[in-house]
Amino acid sequence: MSHHDEAGFTPDDYHAAAGVFADAITSTVDDPENLAAVKKEFYDWAGRQYDHGSFAVEVERLIADHLWSRVNNTAASTTRRVLAEFEAGKISLPLDAWLDRPMTVGQHRRILLRHYKPSDGERLIAERVDNEEKAGKSRRDMQRQVRALDALVVAHGSLPAAIDAGALVLAQPETAES
Repeated sequence: MSHHDEAGFTPDDYHAAAGVFADAITSTVDDPENLAAVKKEFYDWAGRQYDHGSFAVEVERLIADHLWSRVNNTAASTTRRVLAEFEAGKISLPLDAWLDRPMTVGQHRRILLRHYKPSDGERLIAERVDNEEKAGKSRRDMQRQVRALDALVVAHGSLPAAIDAGALVLAQPETAES
């Protein structure tokens, strides 16, 4: 495990994780709400790998990545909450603590509420408009794609059956053996 990415995992580690993830999904596919079971199987596997010394990772970096993800994601949800509290005129914390809440102001800017300026509001709105446009396009694309996929499954009973019947031909990447 000499090739390190930011946290110290190798491409093989990520490949193995993807395989375990797929296996966990397959073993729980009949459960309409299988996320918790998939996560449990995945975490159990990761724990066993760690216990066996299969991962040579930089623990400090993993800790920092986890904490960063947590505080950065919290800032995004806090932004919506703070704006709603402002509009309602009722805040959830004492004033100084409320003013020290981190906010996500666009993709590349973080502030504490106490540092808010109208230019930050312009960035917030511009980001939401952009997100709304992207989300609308993504939803329309997904609706079209899901309808086509559903039609194949309904007509043939399953996706593998549709492929076997020649109703779906997919170009596959060339392998080194080709």
